[in-house]
Amino acid sequence: MSLRRYFPPLGNRIIKSAIAVFICLLIHLIRGFRGDVGQAAISAIICIQPFVSDSKTFAYERIFGTLFGSLWAYIFLLIVERIPESLPEYVLIYFVMSLFVVLALYSTVLIKKTSVSALVAIVFLGTVIGYPDVEPPLMQTLSKLLDTVIGTTVAITVNISHLPRRKHPEYLFFLRSMDLVPDRYQHIPSSVHITLQKLYEDGAKICIVSRWAPAFVISQIGVMDIKVPFIVMDGAALYDIRENKYLCVKDIPKSNADRLCNIIQEFGAGCNIYTVQERTTLIYRYGEQNEADEREFKLMRRSPYRNYVEGKYHDEDKIAFIRVADTKERIDELAYLVQSVLPPGMFRVDIRTEAHFPEYRGIYFYDSSATVTEMKKYLLKYMEKETGECLIQKDIFPRISHYSPEHDALLLLGRIKNSYEPPFYRIKSMTNTKTED
Repeated sequence: MSLRRYFPPLGNRIIKSAIAVFICLLIHLIRGFRGDVGQAAISAIICIQPFVSDSKTFAYERIFGTLFGSLWAYIFLLIVERIPESLPEYVLIYFVMSLFVVLALYSTVLIKKTSVSALVAIVFLGTVIGYPDVEPPLMQTLSKLLDTVIGTTVAITVNISHLPRRKHPEYLFFLRSMDLVPDRYQHIPSSVHITLQKLYEDGAKICIVSRWAPAFVISQIGVMDIKVPFIVMDGAALYDIRENKYLCVKDIPKSNADRLCNIIQEFGAGCNIYTVQERTTLIYRYGEQNEADEREFKLMRRSPYRNYVEGKYHDEDKIAFIRVADTKERIDELAYLVQSVLPPGMFRVDIRTEAHFPEYRGIYFYDSSATVTEMKKYLLKYMEKETGECLIQKDIFPRISHYSPEHDALLLLGRIKNSYEPPFYRIKSMTNTKTED
């Protein structure tokens, strides 16, 4: 097993954090070791975020929180300077200090800045906790604020810094959802989500290819600025998440679907019929539903992206695929029956193990023209028309037989990153191949 599963590569955030801390230390050296370098370094680490926009938000909150906390510290120091220094008075000083924590926290509630409440209190205590061994009030307050500004400025500068590298906007990457997440019921891990979102923000054209309906892909990926349509339903449809509409459906003709549904009904099974009606996915529960169907229905019916309907499809529906879930023996019998009764080439048939229901198999019927390969060709033409560019197809598949989405998805996205924006040492050796080797 690859050691990289246990020791993943260093991420940009880790490297940038170390660079930011080093710059803060150098600035501290140049300043003649004045100020609190720890405050600057901590601010830099906090403000280094996966996205530059997040860094700016954290920097603003850090500066605002420091300024507000320092203001309360300045007021406190002005007050306690008038209290004589003796043991009984220290009890009074600490009591007043605690009251100021209440004031600092409550003031953020009044101005509706509760996101910095803890920071305001921390800055206040960090400034006054060493009393009386502190600088004069104004100097102490300004010093704390200056250290924070140094740290946040360094963090933002490092985060937005990017060596100029040649990008390949002409590449259209195809990435299977099953290589990002083990099954359709799980969400993409946050680290994978962040990396994928950054690729989209950098301008990479990445098409997610999924066996399932758009609802599963949307629930897995979550909130993300997707700029390329999905290939869904194992090549039966193309879905634009930004416009919330289907761009293409390779649907099953009604006459073929009718013949198949009659065979399934005579076999004594029920089925789920996935259809598209304008912008909506409708799932018809037709015939006798078994335990697998009912369990999935209870699991999925509350999703805002799915619409279940009892009965059979209507004339205006485009039938993307028909699924029957049953035991392995029953599915094998049904497959043989369909093959023996219907003409060859009427359907493309796929049999799979059902996630979360290992005792069941699912048999999926698509139109014979509904394939991922054909939908890729359609998407290439569609994107070329939309962008005016001549695009190059880049299929990204795992290179190892024991690939695990939990451990290797980031490495797979790293290949997209290096192909889309190759490091300097690879630029000369890059060739415009049709697919990923």
